Amino acid sequence: MTDDSYWTTKDSDGAFCGDKKISVSTTIHLSNAVVGTDTSHNLKTLTQTADVISKLINETRQTLIMGSSAFDLCLVACGKLDAYHHVYCMPWDLAAASLIVQKAGGVVTDTRGGKWNVFTPGILAANPILHQKILALLS
Repeated sequence: MTDDSYWTTKDSDGAFCGDKKISVSTTIHLSNAVVGTDTSHNLKTLTQTADVISKLINETRQTLIMGSSAFDLCLVACGKLDAYHHVYCMPWDLAAASLIVQKAGGVVTDTRGGKWNVFTPGILAANPILHQKILALLS
């Protein structure tokens, strides 16, 4: 869609869009943050997702739903989104892009701030300061 190629490797020093090194945003105030989220194919999580969206809408500059977890995470990695939250994804939705966020200086956890891995259904990715603020907001 954008003809961008986001990439990193396990041993790479950083994350890249094409040949340009990227990094997460430096936004520190929730009121200035643009946060991506999404609804899930798992209908049992719709109420939980609606609760999250309600909290984000009231505290952030903008909350976006664009429909691609992998792309949204790459937008976090390059600073075009300040954070991304999703309550239920599959491993193939998140695995590569979560590494790109981490290599770009972001923090990736489960939705409660615990350790994330590809089998963790929920995810929160953001720069280190906003990550803590979003966790506090959603707790």
